[in-house]
Amino acid sequence: MKRYFSAESAHGSSTSWGFSNDTIVYVFASKVDRDRYVRESSNISVKAISKQDVTRQATNFCLTTNRDNKPNPFKGEFWGIEEVEENDKGIIGRVTTFNDESEPWFIERLFK
Repeated sequence: MKRYFSAESAHGSSTSWGFSNDTIVYVFASKVDRDRYVRESSNISVKAISKQDVTRQATNFCLTTNRDNKPNPFKGEFWGIEEVEENDKGIIGRVTTFNDESEPWFIERLFK
């Protein structure tokens, strides 16, 4: 199943680009839903991205752990899609790091 993606700053708004280390990557089932979301969003940092850019955009620097939040395969971590409450906008979920497929908000692995 083909997926479509968008990226934005979690703190972006209609007047602010937000921060560079809080990027959220959303996953959509259709290009139409993704393009509508990007077009209608009031967040000026929203942009459509290709699948090749997903992990680069989703990798943020965590100030708490002082490292990138990308998965560490030696610890069993992987990229997955996390459930979100904004399903009325055509969003399937958001890309994040998981280490257990049994977590209640886990939908599926990003790469199968």
